[in-house]
Amino acid sequence: MNTEMHVNTLHIYERLKKAKSFEAQAREVADIIGNLVTDQLATKIDLKNTELMLKNDLEKTKLEIKAEVESKVEKAKLELKADIAQSKSETIKWVAGLLLAQAGLITALGKLL
Repeated sequence: MNTEMHVNTLHIYERLKKAKSFEAQAREVADIIGNLVTDQLATKIDLKNTELMLKNDLEKTKLEIKAEVESKVEKAKLELKADIAQSKSETIKWVAGLLLAQAGLITALGKLL
């Protein structure tokens, strides 16, 4: 952000040089200062408009971030559910296999005794 104020001092000098009387010079100075304030300084309205724009941008950014976070959380939930389902399936396979092995071992022991 550029905070420098440009003042054309040569232009001011030329205007004051052309104004012959003190009253004319005073009028020129007042006009120059008025132009500087109008053209280069921010008014309260300018600041309020900038504040409103920044608030709107901030709110928009907050909504975008919220949507992105919610999307990533939902994706993580789905991945976690898939991982849990896969782990559950593998656990059931192992338990079933061990039960069959145990049943086979009991059967074999029963035949031996």
